[in-house]
Amino acid sequence: VKKGFFVNLITNGTYVIKRWDEIKNIDTMCISLDGRPENNDQNRGKGTATQALEAIDFALSQGMTVRIGMTITKHTMGDLDWMMEQAEAYGADVTLAIGRKVPRWPECHVPSWVTDEQQQEELLAYLELLVLRYDASPALVRWQVENEPLFPFGGCPVPDPGLLEE
Repeated sequence: VKKGFFVNLITNGTYVIKRWDEIKNIDTMCISLDGRPENNDQNRGKGTATQALEAIDFALSQGMTVRIGMTITKHTMGDLDWMMEQAEAYGADVTLAIGRKVPRWPECHVPSWVTDEQQQEELLAYLELLVLRYDASPALVRWQVENEPLFPFGGCPVPDPGLLEE
């Protein structure tokens, strides 16, 4: 029964098919898939990519609006082109979480190629590179740049409001 609320289910896809009758009336679904199965499973656990892909197929076949939530980590960084191609092929939407502080463990992932002295400069160059590369993708509907960037947690550097402005 609709009561004026918009409902978006965020899921790894595990129970989408099994519990479809309970969730089929939601408005949209965001299924987490971080990259090729072998790399996704390093982030989320063995077999989770297969479950996510099956859930995406099923939900789309039922007419559900599906978004794919991908978090770029050291395991999945090389899969981004593949991931965007998959989303485009499915006709699914992508929310791309990028930056130093993204919503996965470890909360702050600083790539090994970033030096302490030039961290902010190199981070901004990295973000610009990603935006220029993927902004034209028809699957990309939104960016999540940094996760709660001014909230100090997760072993991250002290928050810098100036970096957020840049």
